[in-house]
Amino acid sequence: MNLIPDSPEERPGAEDPTSPDDRTGPDELPVPEPHPFDRVRARGMIGWAALGAILGGAAAALAGGVDSATTDEPMTLSHPVMVGFMVFVYGWMLLWAWRQQRRFGVRLGHFFRGALPPVPPLAGLVGLVLLFSFASFWFSYELMLRLAPGLAEQMMEGPDLLIMPMRSAADALQNLAVFLMVVVVAPLVEELLFRGFLLNRWGRRWGLRTGIIASSALFAVLHMHWVGLFVFGVVMSLLYVATGSLWAPILAHALNNGIAFGLALVGEAELGLLDPGTLEAVGASGWTAGLMLLISAPLLWRWLGERWPAAHAPLPWDGPVRQLSRDPVDAIASGRGSDEDTELTEQDRAHDAS
Repeated sequence: MNLIPDSPEERPGAEDPTSPDDRTGPDELPVPEPHPFDRVRARGMIGWAALGAILGGAAAALAGGVDSATTDEPMTLSHPVMVGFMVFVYGWMLLWAWRQQRRFGVRLGHFFRGALPPVPPLAGLVGLVLLFSFASFWFSYELMLRLAPGLAEQMMEGPDLLIMPMRSAADALQNLAVFLMVVVVAPLVEELLFRGFLLNRWGRRWGLRTGIIASSALFAVLHMHWVGLFVFGVVMSLLYVATGSLWAPILAHALNNGIAFGLALVGEAELGLLDPGTLEAVGASGWTAGLMLLISAPLLWRWLGERWPAAHAPLPWDGPVRQLSRDPVDAIASGRGSDEDTELTEQDRAHDAS
């Protein structure tokens, strides 16, 4: 008679080698961490922005900064109140971005990896985008004048939607505030929201190409310059995709706004818009717009084509950090950056691993 158990299961007090704590199988692999942009909701951002605009507009009205409110003239905001309104809205949206970091782990520092890009290639690219933007605006209004002249006149005589610099020397302090808002704050906040959050969120849901198109379309609609600023948005998106960092589109956006601000200050242009009430100027400047389009469109088309991502390209949030080529001719004509990835610092690696 065998008194010794033949297996561990028969031994009193023996541990089961296949106990639930020790069992692992192919169907019980560790669950991966959810992607941050699986949980961010674009509609939440849009709703938050709408609420901020309503609150800011109400505060502006209570502050008494609405001009011509009791006359037949279009209602506009005075410069100080308009700057205050924009400061409030941008701050409100930064609060939303901070909440996404706290709630979903969208680390804001991850958007700003790497070093600042070289300025020369961005300056040349921004020049092409501005030429295209001016030309597309002219053709858009020319078409509107032919199809709906009444609507074109209403838009020309409507309220100002942009903060224009004052040309009087006494308004230097106001111009400084406007400059900081347009050239520093707006590029930072808008690129963070449109290229950082919306592009990655919609790209995660529908694919990178759709994310680029959708975020650029919303950017253009909200700025009421549909063709030129849609192309601008696509260019900023591709800079982000190419470099993996928001520094490139932020710097390009700042250069674009700075040039436009300077042109408006000297009276050569109004941030790409014609002066209200000068419908005749639309037809008188057709040759200039045609020349701008002839110069900018082929180069931009080539740049966009060579930068356009593959169908299943990774999100810029997930990709490596790269540096733009320092050769402005190469960066504009070929649209290619440096083939060498910029190494992340040890601090970036530790931050990403946490």
